[in-house]
Amino acid sequence: DRLLESNSRGALLFKVSRKIADVLGDFDFEELVESSGWGPGSTLFIKRSRASAATKFRQKHEFSPTLLGPGQKWIRAAFPKWHLTPVVSDYNKVITVPKNAKTDRTIAVEPSVNLFFQKGVGSMIRRRLARFGVDLNDQSVNRSLARTGSIDGSLATVDFSAASDTISSILVLELLPQRWFNLLDLLRSRRGYHISER
Repeated sequence: DRLLESNSRGALLFKVSRKIADVLGDFDFEELVESSGWGPGSTLFIKRSRASAATKFRQKHEFSPTLLGPGQKWIRAAFPKWHLTPVVSDYNKVITVPKNAKTDRTIAVEPSVNLFFQKGVGSMIRRRLARFGVDLNDQSVNRSLARTGSIDGSLATVDFSAASDTISSILVLELLPQRWFNLLDLLRSRRGYHISER
């Protein structure tokens, strides 16, 4: 039974990994550069109240240790007029923000250059999902299905406790194409430092 279960699990992982590879397709560095930028949020050195793109370009530019070498090369190649002031940060900043009236949600504020390229990867993945009918920028389908489920009970949302906090990097390695995994792994901090915002 265990062997059969192991084989079926392996077959499922292979099938899912092939589907993900089909959706993601080839990695395009130029698309990454064109898609990258900063969102409205804070960085390690800049509070949200001052977090404009102009301020982020002028301030020190934080890199995780793994991104420092490759990230500087990418920026020099793509943005030759960008004057970098690189600073290595060994940690991201782990904070909590309100999730609802009762609980907080844990988030990590990454170094600024990591955030810059993470936004690019996120945009690339969103575009690829949209080609397969999953538009993360349009919640109208979700709203319609939620309404239907609330009226007739035919649908339900499965919300596992702390699901987004318990994703295994080994599972991601198993499922993603190698180049995509390597990029995502390069752009994340290996350590977090908890800072109380209250």
